[in-house]
Amino acid sequence: MTVIIDLVHSFTDYGMQTFSVGLANILGQTAGGGLVYHEGTFPTSSSAYSYYTVELGVYSGGFGGSSEVLTFGIEQGCPDKIELHWFGKYGGAESYVFCGQFITQSKTDSELIDVAQPWNYTAPRANSYDKRVLKTNIQSRKNIEVNTSIPQEDGEYISTLLESPEVYMNIGGQYVAVALEDATISTADNRAVELEVKFTIAFGLKAVSGI
Repeated sequence: MTVIIDLVHSFTDYGMQTFSVGLANILGQTAGGGLVYHEGTFPTSSSAYSYYTVELGVYSGGFGGSSEVLTFGIEQGCPDKIELHWFGKYGGAESYVFCGQFITQSKTDSELIDVAQPWNYTAPRANSYDKRVLKTNIQSRKNIEVNTSIPQEDGEYISTLLESPEVYMNIGGQYVAVALEDATISTADNRAVELEVKFTIAFGLKAVSGI
C-alpha cells in the first residue's frame, strides 16, 4: 500500500524541517491541519504490517523522491516498551522505541548528623534506643536499567542517542527530560545478527525530607 501526503511546505521553507514518522503519528491520521492526501490513506492498525518505508520528495501531479528511503520495522506484541526522543548531532529530532528488559530502581541520597547525648552526674546515661544519628537532606532518584538488543543497521543511529545531551522519555503522552548514563553499545559485530545495548535512564532528584 502506498500513501502520498502533502504537509504543505512551500519552496520558501529553506530552514531545517522535521517530520514525525513514528507509528503514533501515522495510524489513523486523517486530512486536515495542513495534511493533504494525494494517494491512499493511513491504516488504523499496524497488525497487518511488519514494516513501513518513508521517503520525502516533491509532488507535482506525481511524486518525485528526493531523499533516501528509510525503513522502519514494526514490533508486534511488545507491551513493555520505552519510547525515547533526542536531538541528534546535527540538531534534528530523533526517536526510537526499545523493547527488552527494564529494571526500575530508586536510589536515595542523604546526609548524616551526629547528635550529642544529654548526660550529667545527676541523670542516667543515655538509653541505647536514643537517637545518636539523624538522616537529613533526603533525596530520591528514579533510575531505569535498560538491557535490550537492536538490529545491526541501527547501531550507529542509536549511538547518537547515547551521545546526546538532551533526551526525553514519552510517559503517558508527556515528554519527560531524562539523562542516559553507563551506556554501552557495539556499533558493529560481524558474528552477531543483533547488537546488545545497555544503559541507565536517570530521572531528576526529588526532595523527600530534611531537617
